This record gives sequence, structure tokens and C-alpha cells, in this order.
Amino acid sequence: MELKALRISEKKAEVLHSMQIMRAEDLLTCYPFRYEHLEAKPRNTWEKEDRIIFEAVILNRARVIRFRGKQSVTRFKVRSLMFRCLTAPGCRLLRWGR
Repeated sequence: MELKALRISEKKAEVLHSMQIMRAEDLLTCYPFRYEHLEAKPRNTWEKEDRIIFEAVILNRARVIRFRGKQSVTRFKVRSLMFRCLTAPGCRLLRWGR
């Protein structure tokens, strides 16, 4: 299938052509060159500055508070579906609330 059938912009098509992606099938076999290694850690082993990933249902609308530059904090409440957390080295947990 040609890339035109995917209804992508000309600019995006140019980027894909520069990556040697000429057909939709080529796009399906294009893999990221960088991966994050994630490992499961029990909650009692979490430390400040850890980055966590969890699955939950968002209960309210997210509120974004912007600071100077590109800094911001997003606040929202969640109900955990499955409390299985993964951490990635070099990432941060700024604050853990209820």
C-alpha cells in the first residue's frame, strides 16, 4: 500500500521517505532505535526521583499549573486498576499522593 493511502501530510511523507520508508509495509517494520528498560519494583522499594508507570482510571479533569520556562505540574486523581508499577533508571518521581 502506498503512503498516500494513509492520508498523511506531504511534510510527513518527506520525513518517511528520508527514513527509506516508501510503503505502509515499510512503516510497520520500522522500529525505534532507543528503548527504555523497565523493571517491576514493589511499592515499598520506590525511592524519591524514581519514575513510575501504572495503569489506572482518571477520575477528574487534569489541571496543569505552569511555571517559568517549560516547567509544569499536572494534577489529577486516579483509581488504580492494577497496582503493578514499573520503574525506569534515571527517571524521577516528584511526589506520590493519595
